[in-house]
Amino acid sequence: MPRWYRDRPEPALTTECHKYAYFARQSRRVIPQECDLWHNWHMANLVVVETPHPSLPLTVTSHLLARQAHPYGIGKEELAERSNAHWRRRQEAAATPHVRRDFEPTWQRLNGLSVLTMEPRWFEPETDIVYFYGGGFTQPVDESHWWLLEALGHALAARIHLVKHPLAPEATADYTVPAVTGAYQELATQIRDHWAKTARHTTPEPARLVLAGDASGGGLALVVAEAVRGTDAAPDHLVLLSPWLDLTVSHPEFDQFGEHDPFISRTAAKADASDYQGEWALDDPRVSPAFAEATGLPPVTVVTGTNESLFPEIRDWAEKAAANGNDVALFVAHGGFHLFPTAVKLPESEQAMVFIADRVQGAAEHWHDEDAAQRWAHEVWAEAGYDPAFEAEDLTDSGEGELFADDSGAADADEDGLLWHGGAEHWHDGPLDV
Repeated sequence: MPRWYRDRPEPALTTECHKYAYFARQSRRVIPQECDLWHNWHMANLVVVETPHPSLPLTVTSHLLARQAHPYGIGKEELAERSNAHWRRRQEAAATPHVRRDFEPTWQRLNGLSVLTMEPRWFEPETDIVYFYGGGFTQPVDESHWWLLEALGHALAARIHLVKHPLAPEATADYTVPAVTGAYQELATQIRDHWAKTARHTTPEPARLVLAGDASGGGLALVVAEAVRGTDAAPDHLVLLSPWLDLTVSHPEFDQFGEHDPFISRTAAKADASDYQGEWALDDPRVSPAFAEATGLPPVTVVTGTNESLFPEIRDWAEKAAANGNDVALFVAHGGFHLFPTAVKLPESEQAMVFIADRVQGAAEHWHDEDAAQRWAHEVWAEAGYDPAFEAEDLTDSGEGELFADDSGAADADEDGLLWHGGAEHWHDGPLDV
């Protein structure tokens, strides 16, 4: 598998370091200081942090997902053709019990789109996140989105606003982009007014308005950020999780990095892109932000993994954006699959959340210094706890679900169901409904 940092050799890994790099959290242990748990370097405007060795939970989860996605030896492209219609028929997933326990839902309609606001029940928010969910523009919110939103809300002490954009093929880019941009601008005005009245001045000052998204939603968030740059609605920070930036699906390394991607195939990506583009060309920056100028953006934090098809276009865009004068930070999980942070209990996912929180809250100076970054990394890994006695069977016996989320003891899944759903029509707002 090609490395993100093309000229850097593989790090030497001693036996003592090897077990810490591969064995998962169980007890609080101190990781030897000589273990290089991170690659950390920076160039002008670009900070890159990479976990050079996949943890055992990440490795096992990747194999479980691959086995689930490609049963009975069916080829990736053939399976994509068979399953594409099935996935598009999925219904939206109900909010998980933990989300319902920790956040209070309220609804509003902005520019014809429904917006779900998740107000924290147990802490005062310090940040507002406007979030666009992924799914190839054709699929509604699924359970993994709720896990991810819960993790982001707690990591950033945030109030979250989930914008329910219309789905393709009923709604295409020429409708979706203006609709979503208008809804975001109205929401940004509300958030700015709120913090102007209630903000407490702290040092460092956190980003009050964060625009975020995953996969296709990450690409849509970047399109909106490009559209509102230089205005009062411009976000303070941009967080992109495995964003889909090039809908032409033409990157020469797409298949090379996607060889072990259990979620994205070239066939499915092209089908989704075709359904979404509408009257605009696929290389239009409003459809594929990889072709935008990438100038004048707020600070950007990007999370990706080396085992996803989208990795090379994400890498290239980060380099381009940094070269154009933007403040860009990239967290790369070696061996990470597409949207690995949805598996919220993976060590790499926990590290990614801390990385995002540090950036958004303005406390990321140590990422620019190799020695400080290593000391910080050891503290985080030691706090997570790593036990060499931990075995892979402990993961496979309990099932892959435990790596993603644990809702045991949380509120009843049916409680507040109507409040959280707000009616099924909210998930499919489109030209026909307006």
